[in-house]
Amino acid sequence: MNIQHVTVPATPSKEAHKPKVEVVVVTCNSSQYAEACLDSILEGGYQVIVVDNASSDGTVELIRKRWPNITLIENSLNIGYGSACNLGFASSKADYVLFSNADVVYPPDSIRQMSNFLARCPDAAVVAPQLIYPDGTWQLSYADTPSVWTALKDIFGVSWARRKLRRALWPIKVDRRPRRVLFVAGAAMLVRRTAFAATHGFDESFYFYAEESDLCMRLNKQGWGVVFNPTVNVVHVAGGHSVRVDRSDRFVREMVNSQSKLARKHLPPKQAQFYLECQWLFFKVAGFAWRVAGTILCNRLTAGVSAKVELFRMYSDVFREYMSDGSVRVRRTGGVL
Repeated sequence: MNIQHVTVPATPSKEAHKPKVEVVVVTCNSSQYAEACLDSILEGGYQVIVVDNASSDGTVELIRKRWPNITLIENSLNIGYGSACNLGFASSKADYVLFSNADVVYPPDSIRQMSNFLARCPDAAVVAPQLIYPDGTWQLSYADTPSVWTALKDIFGVSWARRKLRRALWPIKVDRRPRRVLFVAGAAMLVRRTAFAATHGFDESFYFYAEESDLCMRLNKQGWGVVFNPTVNVVHVAGGHSVRVDRSDRFVREMVNSQSKLARKHLPPKQAQFYLECQWLFFKVAGFAWRVAGTILCNRLTAGVSAKVELFRMYSDVFREYMSDGSVRVRRTGGVL
């Protein structure tokens, strides 16, 4: 992946004078997370727009009771993350809009640091922080987008090795400079209003997963910068937890569906097909490798290893289904965003 470090100008642009920020928080059965998330945002004095995707766990009632002055948009159906963000954006007026999952907690000054960064870098459309778990450990915050090169790196383990290296180096603070990347995680991303509006926001055909990848790819194609800023850290409480909470293949199907759609949208047909076939092969080989390693090293499959083997099996099976049928059946019954 082509990583380019970003130097922040010493003199802010004209846009840098007290940038106005609004925060769009998308909820869906988020009552256990919403309180900490909203408190951390409101303590900074920011205006919040909550878009709720048909919660049934008391999320809406909690928000009405605790924060009666917050703008609350209630959807009767779970319309997906990107669509909900677009609704929130349409109700906002700020120059910068922060899209946030409901399970993100913002330390003091973190939002201001991101907005100041955008104000001082007029070529950047998006800035995103380093996501960390509640215990302070590293969490994946940016990655590659679909391409032939990405597929080859996945197959030969390069992507996996780089993630492990970044996780290992995180505690010793190696190379924490802002950098341009291909896409950032959508759990917390601050966007420049003019750039987001010019690209018509999130593509609402992406129901769950990959909507942020698609947005970043479109922004990159238009010449805007997508920046990962590891000097800012925010806590993503349940990062990547959907497939761990739901042991069925429901979220795996959503992921494969979205990744396949993303590849078909942005790559020539043959390259998209190659990328998807490599994804199937990667998960097939990874599942086999974990099973063999668990058997040889432990002489048995532990619960953790068995879970990984089963997850990889589901991914390989669903990718195979997509390549065979040209589509993936998904079951949408609400859930956590």
